Amino acid sequence: MTRTSVAIFSFLAIVACTTATVPKTWTRPDGGAIDPSQLEADKTICQREMEQAELVTHARALVPIYLPGQESPSLKVFNGCMVRHGYAVAR
Repeated sequence: MTRTSVAIFSFLAIVACTTATVPKTWTRPDGGAIDPSQLEADKTICQREMEQAELVTHARALVPIYLPGQESPSLKVFNGCMVRHGYAVAR
C-alpha cells in the first residue's frame, strides 16, 4: 500500500512539474531595454533555482498541489527569481 501511494504521488508530482510552462516573454517594469544575453543568463539562474526547489520538494516526499487556475509552486519560484533580477512577465 505504501509503495503504491508513493508511486501515485510521484507520478502526480511529475505531471504537476511538466504542466508548468515558463513565460517566454519578459519586460522591464521601468520600460528599459533588455540585454538578450543577460536575460538568458538570468533565465538559466532562475531555472536552476526552480529545479533546486523541485529537488527539495521531492526529497521531502512532498507533492506540490495547486488548484486549477493557479500557477504551480515551481513556476512561482521561477517567476519570483526573475522579478528579483528586475523582470516582469509581458502580458
